[in-house]
Amino acid sequence: MQARVALIITGLVILLITFLLYTGRKLIIKIAMFWNVFGLAMVVLGILPIWKPNNINLEGPFGWTVAVLFYMVLIGLFSFSVHLSQSINREKELTMHVSLLNQENQKLLKEMAEVRDLLNLKEINSEGDRRD
Repeated sequence: MQARVALIITGLVILLITFLLYTGRKLIIKIAMFWNVFGLAMVVLGILPIWKPNNINLEGPFGWTVAVLFYMVLIGLFSFSVHLSQSINREKELTMHVSLLNQENQKLLKEMAEVRDLLNLKEINSEGDRRD
């Protein structure tokens, strides 16, 4: 019974944290959806009698060791997911900045070409005036 309650609570905590991180723009939608499905699967496994954790002895040092390792791996994977999402968001933002800088650069090059053409026309006109 303890394992089922732990699964339900863990699943609900995963769903809550995923929701909070997604609304805070720390997770991208694809990674958030993965964690939502994982959290829902844990809740379903805890509620429905599909899996019988009563056969697994979680009491004693071995059970606690497995539980602690499971939660450490889970926290590590969740942390990795957050860092990956933030890197993806930064990459998108930097790509957008580069695109804007390229547009500005093209605009400046066009303006420089126009100024150069105007200067060339003035030089040609001044040379023509000197010849007369």
